Amino acid sequence: MIQSSFHATLPRIACRIPRLRCLLFWLLWLTPLLTAATDLPPIEDFLQAQIGEDLADAQISREMIEATWQEAKTASIYNVRFQKMGTRLQADSRPEIRTHPRYYIMSEALHKLIETYPIPDFDLIMHLGDGLDTNPYLCPIFVFAKHRDGLRLILTPDPEALNPLDRNYLSSLMATVAEEIPWENKEPKAFWRGSPTGPAPSLTQIYKKDFSTAPRFQLVYLSQHHPEKIDATFTSLQGLFSVNQSQIEKTFPMTPPINPKDHLIYKYLPDIDGHSCCYSRTFWILASNSLLLKQETPYRQWYYKGLKPFVHFVPIQHRLDGLLNVLDFCRNHDALVKEIALEGSRFAYRHLTYEQNILYLAHLITTYTNHLQDPTQFGAHMTEAKVAWVYRVYFQCKNWFQKTFKKQPISYMCHL
Repeated sequence: MIQSSFHATLPRIACRIPRLRCLLFWLLWLTPLLTAATDLPPIEDFLQAQIGEDLADAQISREMIEATWQEAKTASIYNVRFQKMGTRLQADSRPEIRTHPRYYIMSEALHKLIETYPIPDFDLIMHLGDGLDTNPYLCPIFVFAKHRDGLRLILTPDPEALNPLDRNYLSSLMATVAEEIPWENKEPKAFWRGSPTGPAPSLTQIYKKDFSTAPRFQLVYLSQHHPEKIDATFTSLQGLFSVNQSQIEKTFPMTPPINPKDHLIYKYLPDIDGHSCCYSRTFWILASNSLLLKQETPYRQWYYKGLKPFVHFVPIQHRLDGLLNVLDFCRNHDALVKEIALEGSRFAYRHLTYEQNILYLAHLITTYTNHLQDPTQFGAHMTEAKVAWVYRVYFQCKNWFQKTFKKQPISYMCHL
């Protein structure tokens, strides 16, 4: 009652005093809005748990970051140091990485983060490669994927998840095609197209037809012998670092690449790791109305804690042992796996949109800054984190060309 009377009296006084009226406007209207803007919207418990696990007991000093960066900069061209002070974002790296799409996308994502949320000043080191198994340094490093036993590695959304053109394109595409091709009209077969990244077989293994240590090769080999259940081929030799390349090409003939939407003709879509996690492939399979067959793998991304087997996907063994039995199970339990596919789609659109990925990055960096013992200061070799306009135009044109003529998003051109 007293508060209501107070608010009723103030405007009458303010009408007689213009300056007080102006001040009153700011206090009663703008201050609550500005105060509310300082709070980050919440994220799901499993995402918060991943941040807590990655940063458990981390105490990071400026000396630790400087010492780590001196080694990390020379160790790999894919290591980049980002610093934010106020609204300025600066970076230090070897010059070769400055023209790579991943540097462009991550710089743009951090700029977007600073514009959207009240992020504290930070000083961090990020690895722009496919992922890391271990971290030999004292300071934690931000990575897109890591081995489950990796220490001092902080999982952050990958460039494909933080590229709004890529993520929004895939989201829209999967939603449209899912309406055009309902579950009942799909072919009950596993379908896969990709490159032979990851472990490659030796010449002896090729002659013995033993591909158990190379899961992608094993999948294509099974397809050759069980075409009624699996349709899997390589579309290129990209990422294959093997002296047996010519023999591999003879054993596994190539087929042209196809758009992700054309995979949705089939009910079962395997997700097989290459050098690391599959990034946007996992997302668009989840977002589709086809079933994700997820390989059991030691590699992790930031959202894996939320994925539940037989809720969002059907698991398959790392070496693909028993894959044929899994496919028989899926055929015999059609209603069950249809519901799993739909639940996977709900998960993708609820937790893995571009906006949600940016929000996760905001929570991650904010929590990270709580572990910094010293205030951020720009290093001696830091320069503005931006991409030259010529490369910006190049990337945008490349993205448009891929979607318009090759009918696939830029993420397929983003791999190292």
